Amino acid sequence: EQQQWNSAIAPLERALALYPGYAEAHHLLGLILNNLEKPDKAIMELQRAVEAYPQFAQAYVDLGSIYQQQAQFPKAEQSFNLALKAYPKFAEARIALAAFFDQQQQAQQAIKAHKAVLELEPHRVDSLYGIAFWLAQEQNPDEAQRYVDQLVSLHPTYVNGWLMAGSLAQQSDHVDNAIQAYQHAVK
Repeated sequence: EQQQWNSAIAPLERALALYPGYAEAHHLLGLILNNLEKPDKAIMELQRAVEAYPQFAQAYVDLGSIYQQQAQFPKAEQSFNLALKAYPKFAEARIALAAFFDQQQQAQQAIKAHKAVLELEPHRVDSLYGIAFWLAQEQNPDEAQRYVDQLVSLHPTYVNGWLMAGSLAQQSDHVDNAIQAYQHAVK
C-alpha cells in the first residue's frame, strides 16, 4: 500500500511544478503524506492548499485532524472553525469539531457542537449519543434521557444507546425500565 501512495506523489508534484497554486493537488499531496506517516510535510501541503484557496473547507478539516493527531489542539480547533467559516453548513467540519470537543472533554462545547451537527443530520448516531453522554455527565439525566429515547427509536439496534438508557433508568431507580433496556442491548 505504501508503494501505491508513493507512486501517486510524482504526478502531483509535476502538476504543482506547472501550477503551484493548484489547491487540490496540495490537498491530495497532504493526505498522501499523512498516510505515509509524514505529518509535518502533510501539514505544510495542507497549509499551502488553504493559502491557495482560503474557502477550501475540506482541507481545513483534514489539517485540523492532523493537528489533533499531533496534539496541537489549539491549531486543530482553529482549523475546524476556519472550515466552518468557509462553509458554515459543512457537516464534516461540524462532526470533526464535536469529536474534538469530546476528546478534549469540554462538555458544554461538545453538546453545542453535537447540536449543530443534528441541525444538518438529525438522525446522526454519534451526535445523539454524544449529547446524551455529556448531559448525563453534567447531571442532567432527564434531558439525557430525551436524547437516548430519540437515539434508540431511530436506531433500535444501537447497543450503546440501550446501555445508556439502562444506566439512566437505573440511576433514576426505574429498575423495570433499566432491565428492559439492558435486555434490548443483548438481543
